[in-house]
Amino acid sequence: MSRALHVLSRLRNLAVEDARREVATRLQEAAAAAQAERAALDAISRERAIAASLDSDDRIVEAFAAWLSHGMRAVAEAAAAGARAEAAAGQARVRLATARAAAQVIESLLATQAAERQRIADRREQALLDEMGRTRRPDDTNPSDASRHNGPAAPQT
Repeated sequence: MSRALHVLSRLRNLAVEDARREVATRLQEAAAAAQAERAALDAISRERAIAASLDSDDRIVEAFAAWLSHGMRAVAEAAAAGARAEAAAGQARVRLATARAAAQVIESLLATQAAERQRIADRREQALLDEMGRTRRPDDTNPSDASRHNGPAAPQT
């Protein structure tokens, strides 16, 4: 099962990366729409300033009046595109959060499995040490052999 979880973990991480790229794309789209809206508003301001100047004759003012509906439509379209892009970015963020949560669940399962394997290995090692302690060699418990382990024997008086 651990191998399958590792494969699933890789797939989940790929899904997270895809979701991140999608968020970035949607944010770029929103920024582009905001830039288009600013450009359309700037164009209206420029054209209004030209039409309002004292040097402008009636033809320029009439041209501005005819063009203004086009400029306002450009602003409205850019604003709508920005709203759609922001909504898409919000949905992409939700998908990213979902992908991250799914990846974290798998990582948590993998960590739990690793901890369980370590716990089992630690138990086996302790059992082996306990068994070694119970089955010591016979000469390790021989009191007459104590000098070999504890240095020279004390002189007897």
